[in-house]
Amino acid sequence: MKLEALPWLILFLPLVAAGIITLFTLHSRKVSSTLSITAIVAGFILTLIFIKANGLAAAETATT
Repeated sequence: MKLEALPWLILFLPLVAAGIITLFTLHSRKVSSTLSITAIVAGFILTLIFIKANGLAAAETATT
């Protein structure tokens, strides 16, 4: 996966989860909550990966 697409994935992951919950799993509270929490945790982990990959490079270019 290219890192350029990662911010878009982080942004739209909860939105996609909300759409899936609304369309398919609205009547099942356990599946809906699991899907929602999974999307939030995945977004957090992907954010950490993105910061680790780009954080140091961004700091170096800002000082030069």
